Amino acid sequence: MVLLKKIHKWASVIIGLQFLLWLLSGLYFNLMDHKEAKGHTYQNHSNLKIKVNNEQLVDFKEVLEKFNPSVLLEITHLLEKPYYLLTHKKGLYRSFENHYTLVDAYTGEEVIIDRAYAEKLAKYSYIGPGKISAIKLSQPPLDGFPKYKNASWQIDFSDDINTSVYVEAGSGQIVGHSDDHKRLADIFFMLHFMDYASEGSFNNIQIILFAFITLWLSLTGLIWTIELGINGQFKVKFFTKNQGVKLSDKHQKNLGIKLLPNDKSLLDGLIEHQITLPSTCGGSGTCGRCKVMITPILKATSTDQVHLTIDEIQQGYRLACQHASHDVTHITLIDVIDTYTNLK
Repeated sequence: MVLLKKIHKWASVIIGLQFLLWLLSGLYFNLMDHKEAKGHTYQNHSNLKIKVNNEQLVDFKEVLEKFNPSVLLEITHLLEKPYYLLTHKKGLYRSFENHYTLVDAYTGEEVIIDRAYAEKLAKYSYIGPGKISAIKLSQPPLDGFPKYKNASWQIDFSDDINTSVYVEAGSGQIVGHSDDHKRLADIFFMLHFMDYASEGSFNNIQIILFAFITLWLSLTGLIWTIELGINGQFKVKFFTKNQGVKLSDKHQKNLGIKLLPNDKSLLDGLIEHQITLPSTCGGSGTCGRCKVMITPILKATSTDQVHLTIDEIQQGYRLACQHASHDVTHITLIDVIDTYTNLK
């Protein structure tokens, strides 16, 4: 039972810390600017009307035959120009792994999204004051877009919030913008969803382990509660009364009589009279330090049996945190931390 209590205590620490992180991150979500948190500060969202000369378009059947096999053909627009986007391997979502071929809709020739073209696309998507400071081809996972599984060009701009524009290398589509605002929001999302492995999802091993720890905390708390009830440590406050208990020090010097409530443990009852016994577990029964001798000798709990020897139990030694004042007439204090001033 003592091991169970120790595990319960540490599990409660883990649960408590995560609840604190949820509270802080939830507060941030209510205060944050949602546009900035999405990286949209300097992103161009204007939709220009594209004029397409349908007579000049290459027949899509020819394109399909030339770049066979394909599972999907779409018309897309990059830099105000039409393209055929052929999908050879289609993931369930756009962020999943996809294999594309980009074809000029007027010439029927394949278009490669190289460094220069990615730079033009990034500039078109960017409306901030900065200039390009770095360009690199990034493989997944992408910074700021951990769920994205396709290689993309990362174009960094030297502005006040360090904007990075991501252009998908296969299709030329803008994956998104990332900046200091979004990076800060991503940290809070990581803490809130326990996404410590940066998977971009709340369906992760950390959440599963947290659920098991919470279940364990609930079960051990129930078992502990049942044990306390069996030991008579729960009293209905309406029927609570104070029990006069004689106190003595370890030399059997009479320290007077004190009224102790029978709805609290001896450890807590003595504290009300400025008598503090040694305890590092706060009364949970895991440290075994609040040892006293009581009369009459009460039945030892499982916690008593773990921390006390057989001889001590037979002599009447018990842990003050495990017993209340009912049926107790005399307590011998073995060790006291604070001086007790109200004893006569």
